[in-house]
Amino acid sequence: MNLEGRLERLHRDKLSSEVSEPAYRRFKAEWEGELASIESEVRALSPAHQATWDSSLAMMETVSNSADRFKEADSERRRAIFRELVSNSQLLDGKVTLELRPWFESLRERNEKGGLDVALEGQPQSWLPAMDSNHD
Repeated sequence: MNLEGRLERLHRDKLSSEVSEPAYRRFKAEWEGELASIESEVRALSPAHQATWDSSLAMMETVSNSADRFKEADSERRRAIFRELVSNSQLLDGKVTLELRPWFESLRERNEKGGLDVALEGQPQSWLPAMDSNHD
């Protein structure tokens, strides 16, 4: 039973005289304190979750259309797109090396390994019904 349910039941039990006044006050204070603490934690997490969601959405927008944006952009915008995706670049012996940002590198690795199929390794790849003894 959740805390709100416990508080409701405690109130009913007090009204029906099944719980003494001192016990009622003690449990009520304890459970309301727990509930307030949980509600405070939830309020604190909400902005963090929203920031994570906003960041993830921005990342997906960057990745989903970065090639097209890059092709159509002027040189200043191309540099900005490049900075979004690359954390370090070097020119060594006439060869450019790039270090992608961690989130983009993980997407690149996943794509290189076969995309979502990697995440589903060992899982059924087809969810269509198979023929069984009930079918002719």
